[in-house]
Amino acid sequence: MILAQATTSGLMGVAVAALALVTLANGIVSLWSALGVSRLKAKIEEQAEKIIAEKFKGFQATCELEHKTISLTIGAMQKRLDRGDGAFDNMGERGHAIESKLMNKLDTLKDWIRDNCASKSEVEKLGQRFDAIAGK
Repeated sequence: MILAQATTSGLMGVAVAALALVTLANGIVSLWSALGVSRLKAKIEEQAEKIIAEKFKGFQATCELEHKTISLTIGAMQKRLDRGDGAFDNMGERGHAIESKLMNKLDTLKDWIRDNCASKSEVEKLGQRFDAIAGK
């Protein structure tokens, strides 16, 4: 009976030891899998960060190029506006000079007609016509 108990308890001990060994092996495999998943997750996150950084650099380069293009366009427009302001000012001065010359020539013409050709009433009528033309 002692032998039977020893064999039964020996088998029981072996069974418990085998069960503990299987449980330990299962834990080790689970831990190894978890570590593998952690490593895989870390690699995926690293690759995602690289992709995002590359996309951001591309977007940033596009924005910088657009900014330069817009800045150059605005600069060119500013130069054209500056030249246009100068041309517009010159047109005003030129128009005033032409008007002054025209008025001087009309006065000279009136004086010549008055002195050489017409009577006083004719000169007044002619002067009214010149004034009407100059007024338009």
